[in-house]
Amino acid sequence: MNWDAIGATGELIGAITVMVTLIYLVIQLKQNTRALKSSTFQQVSNVMAQNWEVIIANPDMAALFLKAASGLKALDEKERFLFGAIATMLFRRVETVYTQEALGAIDARLTAGFKQSCISSLSHAGMREWWQQSQAAFSSEFVLWVNKELEAGVQPIHMGIGR
Repeated sequence: MNWDAIGATGELIGAITVMVTLIYLVIQLKQNTRALKSSTFQQVSNVMAQNWEVIIANPDMAALFLKAASGLKALDEKERFLFGAIATMLFRRVETVYTQEALGAIDARLTAGFKQSCISSLSHAGMREWWQQSQAAFSSEFVLWVNKELEAGVQPIHMGIGR
């Protein structure tokens, strides 16, 4: 066997090895991306569930939220502060969902319910007043999205919320 044939065989084996390695890396990358998106969804789902846990675990929070249904004027100073903190927590978490979706870390089909739940809370007069006063605390992209959703019309989807 001559050295040219041995060199050509070595190059062929090297090229095949590189191709197999690249295919393997593409498969691994796809699997990793899928796992990362799954993990992101799980974290988002857990965080969004915590919104309800705060209210469920403390009946006074539920009463406060329902009291604010007619508007923030129904609340005293301490109640307005507490209501604002709850609303900020809810919207900050949804802003995170919105951002994760925008970054491609989570599929938009999976976030629609979370976002709609948040938007539907704006059918609540107190929540809508809070949003009008608090928009500056959020990213401009998120504010634009929320306001666009508001313009399209908001329907309550949770029992006891909205009038």
